[in-house]
Amino acid sequence: MDLDGKKLLILGGGILQKEIVLEAKKLGLYAVVTDWNPVEKSPAKQLADEYLKISTADTESLAGFIKENNVSGVITGFSDVLLHHYVDLCERVKLPYYANKVQLKYLHNKKRFKNLCRKFGIKTPKEYSINFEDICFPELEFPVVVKPVDGEGGKGLTICKNIKELNKTCKRALSFSRSNQLISEQYLQGDEITVFYLFNNRQVILTAVADRLVQNVYKSLPPLPIGYLFPSKYTENYIHSVHQKVTQMFNSLDIKYGFAYIQAIVHNGEIYFLEAGFRLTPVMDFKLSEKVVGINPLRSLIEFAVTGKMGLNVSNEITANWSKYGCNVTILCSPGTIKKVEGIENISEIPQVIDVIQSYREGDTIKEEWVGTLLQIFLRILFTAEDETELREVSGLINDIIDKRVKVISENGENILLKTKVNFL
Repeated sequence: MDLDGKKLLILGGGILQKEIVLEAKKLGLYAVVTDWNPVEKSPAKQLADEYLKISTADTESLAGFIKENNVSGVITGFSDVLLHHYVDLCERVKLPYYANKVQLKYLHNKKRFKNLCRKFGIKTPKEYSINFEDICFPELEFPVVVKPVDGEGGKGLTICKNIKELNKTCKRALSFSRSNQLISEQYLQGDEITVFYLFNNRQVILTAVADRLVQNVYKSLPPLPIGYLFPSKYTENYIHSVHQKVTQMFNSLDIKYGFAYIQAIVHNGEIYFLEAGFRLTPVMDFKLSEKVVGINPLRSLIEFAVTGKMGLNVSNEITANWSKYGCNVTILCSPGTIKKVEGIENISEIPQVIDVIQSYREGDTIKEEWVGTLLQIFLRILFTAEDETELREVSGLINDIIDKRVKVISENGENILLKTKVNFL
């Protein structure tokens, strides 16, 4: 697929969108990045061929730029808000876009998504209707989870063990909801998994199932991820018990192209769906799947953006049975302003490491209100392993480097790196 010289407009200039710029340049595209931040606050702009200081919500101005500069395609990723701007803009200028508003209505609203799942026989946690004027909440069975119906990245999600905690947390949760709506559901305990799908001309491709390893860092707040392991130990269970139902569900939304993920939990041996997204994820699964099975969803989405189709030919609709391990080690930080970072270069020297993605630099601040959300993630380390022996060796080496060499020093002189150790097996 010849993309050389075509112009691609990327919505969002954050550290994650930098990955889109890098992949676009590999394909020979001219990358233009836009958001309202100055270039020094936009890592993706610093790598782009051209950048704009236009808000992603200003579709009128961006449409004018597209028409005047012969832009071939528009793309975004990693953010629900940006995806809505992407759809509005592409509709306006009649460029290819993979997500429509009906699909987002179901895949980016937790309540509607769960209703859709139940329609196709997919299990979800028991849901409770909350009337905030009724202080008794007689139907609730604690503990419960409260979260915005349209939240992302763990923002506003809280585990409540009693009515007092529920009343206290609702205001906070609502502050993270664009629609001012909450959902309350049964708190299930079990192993977490994340499922990844790629859509190519209405072909529903199960690209991966990963174990999502989490750790309880803060009381009453949801556990935070410390690692992902591909393939999941529940891959076969998922394929045989849920996959066909999910395929039917996606087909009901008439999805032609795109990429989706689903977060689920395995409770008493059965898989329960929690929420979904119709976009790329910060897990960076596309880097691992490219290395192991030769499929890069980010590249496919870029190809679609500028041509209206993906340069992908996959005969098998299930590629989740990976022949070797793919791993994401996730390192967290406490709130604070970063003064100095030490020791990360030692991780990149490990031969099996594919990439080390640093979310924050010196001078950046991790805010107190981000506690308990994915905005606490400081570092993502991606690597592959041929077998269990190599997996243990590499993860052990990474844990040792993080423990002994890596430091994130705040302005107060404290090491704000949260000491977590991921054990994949």
